[in-house]
Amino acid sequence: MTANSPMVCVRVQQFRNWAAVTAMARHGARTLGSLSNIAPARTGLNRFESEWGDGRDPVACMKALIAHQGAKIRRNGSPGTHMLLTASPEFFRPNDPGAAGTWDSQRLDDWMAANRAWLSKRFSGQVAALRVDLDETTPHCDVFLVPLNRRTTKTGKKVVEVSHRTQFSKGRGPRGYAQLQTEYAEAMVHLGLARGRSKSETGAVHKSPVTMRAELNTAAAYSQAYAIGVRAWSDGRMTRMNWTEDRRQTARFRPDVAKSERRRLFRMCRPAWDALVALSCCLEALVRRAVGERVHHANAMVTDARVLLDDLATRDAAILEEAARLDGLEKRIGHQR
Repeated sequence: MTANSPMVCVRVQQFRNWAAVTAMARHGARTLGSLSNIAPARTGLNRFESEWGDGRDPVACMKALIAHQGAKIRRNGSPGTHMLLTASPEFFRPNDPGAAGTWDSQRLDDWMAANRAWLSKRFSGQVAALRVDLDETTPHCDVFLVPLNRRTTKTGKKVVEVSHRTQFSKGRGPRGYAQLQTEYAEAMVHLGLARGRSKSETGAVHKSPVTMRAELNTAAAYSQAYAIGVRAWSDGRMTRMNWTEDRRQTARFRPDVAKSERRRLFRMCRPAWDALVALSCCLEALVRRAVGERVHHANAMVTDARVLLDDLATRDAAILEEAARLDGLEKRIGHQR
């Protein structure tokens, strides 16, 4: 594997209750949650698989698996685990990684075959259902697991329990999830996929799609507001942006800017107002400095001109005085003659 190899990703999250499983199932059916990142035209391509019933109903599949295994769920305990499997976009579309919503069919089939093999080996008898989403930016696989723990009680009774903790983190903590990433990457290495850097190296923190989209929308609103404010400042429509003591926007507007336009500019620029205030103060300081330098240069030029004029006036006075002296001398000589 090279440093530029496509990477794998596996994310695990415990279902707190059956309501959480239902919510995940409804999201898979595209009847719940944010659908802004969904391409409805491709929703029909999504794949559902299960050995325990209709893969479109993971709740029923998980309950069927639990009943078959004779497993018990602790009071207020977790009914199972959600696992998300995916890979870098460049794996699914090597010729054009930026072509969101597309994939190479053979690569997708090979990847899913490798996923099934790994899940069957690593979580034998615990996979209730899985779904392959093809209506989002990059293909990914949602797995509904019933993690089982088989143990013998002090009385010698054999018990089968649903236990996310025992399967993923007992005695290992975060190391258990890191090991899972490594195991998954090793199962995908024959496809040219590699493990990404660990969280301890990157310091990365997982963010949900909802959080990411909210942050991206906020960033987009900020960029747009900042651009509008900069244009308004540059053409002189709105300058001296600031806050009042009670946190109201204030600015100086060009006289021909209508009140409705002023209100619109305030509203459109608000997401980036703090930055625009800082920019305005900085630019106005530069303008004052530039004006001051021009005034200084102008004053210096006036001073130089005055010195020159004074010098010329002095010289002119001396010339006139000399001319008058010569004229008087010429007259005296004439009288003597």
